[in-house]
Amino acid sequence: VVMDVHPPERFLPEFLVDVLREAIETTSEEMPEFDTPHLLGVVLEEFPESVVTHDASGDGEVGYAMVWVSDFDSRRLHEVIVELVVELMEHAVSHAEDDDALSEFEREMMEFDVREFVEQYRAERDLEAEDPYV
Repeated sequence: VVMDVHPPERFLPEFLVDVLREAIETTSEEMPEFDTPHLLGVVLEEFPESVVTHDASGDGEVGYAMVWVSDFDSRRLHEVIVELVVELMEHAVSHAEDDDALSEFEREMMEFDVREFVEQYRAERDLEAEDPYV
């Protein structure tokens, strides 16, 4: 379960969230800055059969506007988000029309272990201590 009030830093380092906010132009007037709803929107788009969402923006008593529930356990959802952000980054680099940059990015991503990253990031963030349902 992820709510719109959860910061994207729950899944990605702050510096990367800053880069994504700088680089990604959103089309939403309600959410002009790249945030958790955008991350979960990508997951929903890629895995529509595995994610359901509920818009509670009209209910002022719940403490959130959007909630997503997925078939993935919390660790696998975290991995999926990181994998999709890496794909998004690769797509962006490919539009730079710089073959050297794209080659370097692809080389570095060959060495990037999503599972290991998620493991280390979760340990660093100590998410389980913050929320037993993560």
